[in-house]
Amino acid sequence: MESPNIARMVAPQHRNAIVKRLMKLEASYYRKIMPPDLLIVLRVDPDIAVMRKTTETERHVRTRSRELWEQDWEGTNACVIDAGQQLADVAAEVQSHIWSRL
Repeated sequence: MESPNIARMVAPQHRNAIVKRLMKLEASYYRKIMPPDLLIVLRVDPDIAVMRKTTETERHVRTRSRELWEQDWEGTNACVIDAGQQLADVAAEVQSHIWSRL
């Protein structure tokens, strides 16, 4: 989630040859990564995420949570789980997805 944001943090006029080369190298590594056998997305309403995650700043938690919340998972192979449920229910659903792939 963070890698694409790093490139945006460096203004184009400050991207010297070394920075550009490193960005290209990083992009080449990402292209070589195979897709996961199973992708489980624990999706939770940003307000609930902020209430639960008290060890990080509200802004940081809300931003990350909103990114997953607003993502359109339709047409992907992701198993999207409502993590706003009780922990036991979330764990059971995750376990079910894992066992179905074994």
